[in-house]
Amino acid sequence: MQLTYAPPAGHGRRAPTMETPTLSEYARHWLASAGGHYRPTTLRGYRSVLACHIVPAIGHVELQAFTRRDVRRFLMSLLAAGVTVGMARMAYAILSALFTAAEEDEWVADNPAHGAARRLFRRAHDRDGRAPSRDEYRALLELSVRRYPHLVGIWTLLPHTGLRPGEAVGLRADDVGPSGDEVTVARTYHGSGRFGPPKNGRTRLVPLNRIARAVVAGQIAASQPPHRWLFGPSGELPYTPNYLQGAFRRLRREAGIRRRLTPHCLRHACATWLIERGAREVEVQRLLGHHSVQLTIDLYARGATLAPIVALLEDGHPVPSAVA
Repeated sequence: MQLTYAPPAGHGRRAPTMETPTLSEYARHWLASAGGHYRPTTLRGYRSVLACHIVPAIGHVELQAFTRRDVRRFLMSLLAAGVTVGMARMAYAILSALFTAAEEDEWVADNPAHGAARRLFRRAHDRDGRAPSRDEYRALLELSVRRYPHLVGIWTLLPHTGLRPGEAVGLRADDVGPSGDEVTVARTYHGSGRFGPPKNGRTRLVPLNRIARAVVAGQIAASQPPHRWLFGPSGELPYTPNYLQGAFRRLRREAGIRRRLTPHCLRHACATWLIERGAREVEVQRLLGHHSVQLTIDLYARGATLAPIVALLEDGHPVPSAVA
């Protein structure tokens, strides 16, 4: 699908110069230098979206000519042309990362993608890929006690911490703080023995409420010596994300849940339940480790400020009897 949107002539923060690269030219440089920051599958996806959607529409425009309005109009043109919301989100993520690199390289004064998608992708009552209801979560948890008892701990930990599944299975016993009330999220597990940094590339501290502390303490007791993984069949390697996906899919089908739910949806559940109970969005954003252009986060201060927030999760939704 080829789009033809281009920013109006002369519309920009400052007049482009002949030396300024076009978006297409800079994208080639950016992709060539980004190999150490992204997984190969991520780079393949980025190249595909650039080639199919971004470059044909706006690749000829010089970097300095873009404004926030231009980026927003391009995203709106994608949606108007029938591109899925998920694909438009990816296009926005690519443009945001590309212009961040261009800003660091001093090709642009600031990132025109920042804020360009505000309220653009909001979808109310999306049935798929969102947080399970409390009844759905209770059914999945009770079924897992019988079918996958070794995974009950991880299904419990995810909605109580907001960890991504790959971050949770990447936890080791020595990632737990001395007092047992926080964990350091320093890696994610992709499967096949491959580890990488967390999604945003930053280590973060995540506080543990009473229920999460009980889960982690039980896993530590079963994972000696302390350098072993908390969640794994033998301690040599963690459970793979594909294994978690398959187990969760079978639980969902056996529980009669028709809509699509994945282990990552338990992370959504954490955010949803916190906001329902009055937590501020900025606190939830910090807990989940989302990148924010408005806020600089002191990683070492997170645990102290967020501990009261995760305590909100201790009441109001199911807990396996072995943990409670």
